[in-house]
Amino acid sequence: MENINTILRFLEFIGIKGYEAKAYITLIEIGESDAPRIASKAGIPLPRIYDVLESLILKGLIEVKAGRPRKYRALPPDIALNRYVGRYIEEINNINMKVISILSSLYKSKQVKTGPMIWITHSLEISIERMRSLIKNMKTSGFVSCNKEIFDRLANTFIKTFKRKKDVLFGVTVLAKPDEMRNYDKFLELDNIEIRVLPTGILNLFETDLSNIVILGEGYSIYSNEMELVRIVNEAYYFGYWRKGKKIKEFGVKPGLKIKSSHHWLVLDLVEEALKSNLKVKAKIVGYTVGELKPIELNGFITGVRRTSDDSIRTLFIDVDGKIMSVGGLGSSVEDIEARYLEIEVV
Repeated sequence: MENINTILRFLEFIGIKGYEAKAYITLIEIGESDAPRIASKAGIPLPRIYDVLESLILKGLIEVKAGRPRKYRALPPDIALNRYVGRYIEEINNINMKVISILSSLYKSKQVKTGPMIWITHSLEISIERMRSLIKNMKTSGFVSCNKEIFDRLANTFIKTFKRKKDVLFGVTVLAKPDEMRNYDKFLELDNIEIRVLPTGILNLFETDLSNIVILGEGYSIYSNEMELVRIVNEAYYFGYWRKGKKIKEFGVKPGLKIKSSHHWLVLDLVEEALKSNLKVKAKIVGYTVGELKPIELNGFITGVRRTSDDSIRTLFIDVDGKIMSVGGLGSSVEDIEARYLEIEVV
């Protein structure tokens, strides 16, 4: 039989090992037969053959014909193996979920922060899976700059997550030429994501909820939630990628849009577009007073947006019971309020 070693490795992988695999392949080759002949052809000791055949019957791979002597034959492989593998995968998945639940509880109980948390992994696949998990579990907002290959691998996660979580906000800068971006029609129906392209760039940056960072390097990845690194990554992304990128898919600004964001700068374009369209923008802003750093919550309507020519100062103005207050983002020093969380509703 061709590729016998490949078949044996596969059968062993799914739990059909040793004598069982030999007996099963032998029955495929010779057809209906009795136990002594199967044992002889397969090189299995005669005292063992009956236990082996019984095991194959229980696994649903062969059948038996009553009589003297009993005869055995393999069931059609496209039926028997498909059914066996399906049950095997289901059992593995069930066990896997139980093990994950137990280990996750233990893992969380042992995550005690004792110093700066910066972790390095050398597996791109693990980092991609971590990014997918962070996207699915986003609470407010995030951003990514990445090459087209990475974006394509994350695209389905973006679409499924943002269809379900319509109030989260996400900014994407793909490091590619505009004409390389094709077949992204599914993103057009998502109001809470904006996609830009930049033809040059070297940093694959990812961040969610102003707390979780993944930086993909050449052969390694960094994961952290250190606030100082969050500040650096935000500034590097905004000035190096976001403001320079060409928009190919904008946020969908329309009445009824409700958005949460922990990134002040990410809502600026959305608010500006709404105000230009003569729409009102209702806002809840949670943060700290600049200077005194006292916790504060503001509720009112956004009256305007101001940017300096170099974008170093980006300010929202909110009317709170007739008083206009200025709101900046992370690290604000000239505004009244440093925003850490914003809820925006276009009305």
